[in-house]
Amino acid sequence: LTGGDGRNYELISAPLPNPDGTVDEAIEVVRDITERKEAEEKLKKAERERTAILDSIMEQVLYHDPHMKIQWANRAAGESAGLSPQKLMNRHFYEIWHQRSRPCVGCPVVKALKTGQPEQNEIASPDGRMWLVRGYPVKDENGAVTGVVEVVLDISERKKAEEARRESEERYR
Repeated sequence: LTGGDGRNYELISAPLPNPDGTVDEAIEVVRDITERKEAEEKLKKAERERTAILDSIMEQVLYHDPHMKIQWANRAAGESAGLSPQKLMNRHFYEIWHQRSRPCVGCPVVKALKTGQPEQNEIASPDGRMWLVRGYPVKDENGAVTGVVEVVLDISERKKAEEARRESEERYR
């Protein structure tokens, strides 16, 4: 409810049953919830802003829990997998992109989870694409790793251009 003063109120009503089970009266409590509503709106706005920012970039951005399950993914990650970001949730990235039952050797996400340090590596996927994969550990206030942010960029075209340049230089020599 919104009062004439512009504040938000919550009305809680509880019946007061008579000994025979009928109800003639009720207790009503009105509580000012303006601050809670304002905090909820600020939180929703911050979530919308975070999503808009991360969905604007071309890199794939995923957040993994300590069990390597995806907890959040941006639009680029979903598009890369051919799925909505919501359909990536609680799945392992290596099953989706690499059709594997466990992470690749040298996976920077696994390394970051274990070392607590940022890690990166170039990884090839079964479809022939090359990826620059970075893993950034997320730590709690005690320094314990609670998850990993994975940032992935498709570098296939760059790698092909580098290889073509290298071959051209070799032919020239």
